[in-house]
Formats: sequence, structure tokens, C-alpha cells
Amino acid sequence: MNFITNKIKEILVISSVLFLVSCQKDEFDIDMNFKNKGNFFYQTQSAFCQRESEKEIWSKSFYYDKNNNLTETITFRYNKPDKKKKSVFTGYSKRLSDSTFYYRNKQWELSYSYQYKYSRNKLTERLKHDEDGTITHKSIYKYSSSKLQWEEFYYFTNEKWQFQYAHKYEYYNRDQVIKKKSYTTEAKDEVYDTYIYINKNGKLREEKRIIRTGKTSYEKKFYYTSKGFIDYIIKDDNIIEQNFYENDKLIEKHTFNFGIDPGFSPCYGNLIYKYEY
Repeated sequence: MNFITNKIKEILVISSVLFLVSCQKDEFDIDMNFKNKGNFFYQTQSAFCQRESEKEIWSKSFYYDKNNNLTETITFRYNKPDKKKKSVFTGYSKRLSDSTFYYRNKQWELSYSYQYKYSRNKLTERLKHDEDGTITHKSIYKYSSSKLQWEEFYYFTNEKWQFQYAHKYEYYNRDQVIKKKSYTTEAKDEVYDTYIYINKNGKLREEKRIIRTGKTSYEKKFYYTSKGFIDYIIKDDNIIEQNFYENDKLIEKHTFNFGIDPGFSPCYGNLIYKYEY
């Protein structure tokens, strides 16, 4: 199969990057982007530059509890410990906290942590603490019936909470997310950008981001194997991710960056990930 690999250069990407930086998004944000990648409980993930496919740049080790909750991840860079994330769950797999450490001066030092609060089994609040326990950020989750409708993000400064941004979700048939709108004002009177999701047979097939001018920032299309795992992803006519499986397990993933300036990512975003079980 021939794939189009022409580079697409969009100045709009710059505004997207600036927005993400200003909002201080991080890896712990609630993932509403559909659980289509399969539950692969791999023990290690290793990353290599495509141009130097035998030279490992970092690796991660994963540890799970008896309920297959990911309780600890340790990252190594060039075979030296660098970062550790520890998570605590209840016996019913409800997340209670995440803590992130960095390896400094031959020991693990706490950098920040998250605490999760619930009401009637629904996540209602997430609090971020810095290394001395001071609360610096919070996220509020609001529901319509049983579905998450609003995520609101705040940071604490000058003795008060300041609004950062918010997401609003819309659903089809009460269970499929079809739209996410972002707002950067507390009044939520102007949409910053909109994400459109197209589903088929319970799987995400297309994702489109529309900025506030009405122009499309990007389009993604998702393709699956006969077993229902993600085969490859195309963004603006370029393959940006391709996955390889053996015995129904993900063993390798390749990523490709066609952005306007991919130099911010290791290996310019052109990576090979390898998995062991």
C-alpha cells in the first residue's frame, strides 16, 4: 500500500504549542481519547532513534498490582535511573494518588504529586502538590448524569485560585464522545478550539481539531488490525504512527514527525519503541 508522505507545514501549529505550554498540561490529565490501543501489560518499553536504531536513548520499567493497575514506572536514560512515578489504588482499582520523583544525588527526590477525590464513585477533584506539600493546581470534574461534561483547571497564585482553561464534552447515544470544546476564559463565552471525533463500531476512526477561526488545524485517521488493535495513524496525509504485533501483543511502534519544527522532541520525534513482557 502506498502512503502519502508529503510534509505539511502549518503556522497554526505554533499557536497550538503556545496554548499547551501556557496551560501547563501534563501526562496525568484525564484521557478521554478513547481506549483503543489494547491492554498490553508489558514489563519494559525502550526507545531508539530511527536513524540509530540500535542505540537506546531511554527505557521504562512497569510494575502492576494483582488487579493489573500500573503502580510504578521507572525511567532510565542511557541506563541510569532518571524518573519514577508511583500510584496508589484502592482494592477496587480506584486511583488515590500519583507521585513523581527524580533521581538526584544518588536518591529519589519527590518533585510533585496528585491526590484524587471522589463522590459516589465519580472523580470530582484532582489536587497537585509540590515537593513540600503545597497545593499548586487543581482540576474540577463535573458530570451530567453519569457522563463527564466539564473539566476545569486552576492554579494557585497570590493567595487565590486562578482559572486556566476548561474542556466541555458532548456525547452520542450517551456513551461515545463526539466533541470536545476548549475555553480559556472563566466565563466560557468563547471557544478556543474544538475536537471532533468520528466513531465506527465502537472505535475512534477520525479526529479533527478546528481552531477558533474556523480553520482545520489537523485531521487524524485511525486504522485497525483484524484483531481490533491500532495498526497505523495518519495525520494530514502522513503516517505518524505504525504498530507491530505478535501473538496479539504490541512488540514495536514507530512514530514519525512532520511538524513545522520537530526539533523539540528527541530524535525529532522519529522514534522506534520496543516492548517486552
